[in-house]
Amino acid sequence: MRTGTFNQHFSVHAIAGTHVITLAMDAREEATANLLGFAFFRKKFDKKGKFLEEAWMEGYKPFEAVMPDPQPGVRYPTNLHPIQSFVWADFAVSQDRKYEYHVFPVTARLPNRNFRNRWLSR
Repeated sequence: MRTGTFNQHFSVHAIAGTHVITLAMDAREEATANLLGFAFFRKKFDKKGKFLEEAWMEGYKPFEAVMPDPQPGVRYPTNLHPIQSFVWADFAVSQDRKYEYHVFPVTARLPNRNFRNRWLSR
């Protein structure tokens, strides 16, 4: 399944397979000023659409200005340490579930983060 959405500054496209969902973002050049990365919030539902859980997605790369001595294997929530890439994949998905992602471009200078626009990708 493929889907996408966009606004005046950013776009996000979701590609879902049987074991992974990949999100690819794009930005107009003027929207990249002070762009730190993207934060991902996921909601999980069963096949019938019943809500199961929600959480900020996590990554392994914190910002050195915030976490000067990161420990190997520690995961950091993307709302505090945005993903510093235009492609991100969720490998913790199951075929018998439905997922909804909220993608936030995070801008500013650390440690002051600003969540700009939000997109919804289902």
